[in-house]
Amino acid sequence: MKYNFVTAFNETLLQQSTISLLNEFKDNWEKEINFHCYYYDIDLSNYSLPKASNIHYHNLLELAEYSAFLKNYSRHDGTEDNTIEYSEVLNVVQHIPKIMAVTECGFNSVDWVIWFDPS
Repeated sequence: MKYNFVTAFNETLLQQSTISLLNEFKDNWEKEINFHCYYYDIDLSNYSLPKASNIHYHNLLELAEYSAFLKNYSRHDGTEDNTIEYSEVLNVVQHIPKIMAVTECGFNSVDWVIWFDPS
């Protein structure tokens, strides 16, 4: 049985906590455990991220469903296209990377999938 941990991060999350999480994972976790990292709103070439056979980086923009969601629902950014005062509850754009990451990893695995929030 394989275990797949999955997370999603942008540039802010990477700098705040994900980089430490990735280094911890690379240095201390069992090599049989996979870590799938979905990223968005960041150019990874600007960073030197840990590399290991069990760490996998995936660009969310390469998922057709993610790009389509952003195109079709970008107005749901917590302000409904600047028509109301900001509400985090209504900001689906902020939360969709997590949902897409865990479902994409789950659809591509027959093993355990465990969400790991970098924040």
